[in-house]
Amino acid sequence: MCFFWLQYRGSETHPTLQSAATPPCFIRLVDLTVNFIILPVNHRELQMASTPPPRDHILWSLFSFIYCNAFCLGFIALYYSVKVSARDRKVLGDLEANGEYGSKARCFNIAALCISLIILFIFIVTLGLLHYWYEK
Repeated sequence: MCFFWLQYRGSETHPTLQSAATPPCFIRLVDLTVNFIILPVNHRELQMASTPPPRDHILWSLFSFIYCNAFCLGFIALYYSVKVSARDRKVLGDLEANGEYGSKARCFNIAALCISLIILFIFIVTLGLLHYWYEK
């Protein structure tokens, strides 16, 4: 890689610029090269880096908490999602517990969504039946 360093000299002038009416300072570009040293990587580090982090489902849990909070299942899902994304668990490297919390958050999100859809369906059917009976 080449980087250019701008160097200002106030006392020197470029030979081709002496005849022109330019100030006595000019810009000299210096070519700098950077050598990279490739170090051997431990196989254990590659193996740990290749495991994906557990999913926390935080956005789905926020949606469930705000819109589909039947029987507080959205709040419980949000609790487990925040527990997965907590910094202390990631620092400790407890991936198994994080995976379990992520799985629980997903299950509570699914339960909250299903119950909320069932409640919405019952509400729409009830409104339709009430409208049908009052029009008779």
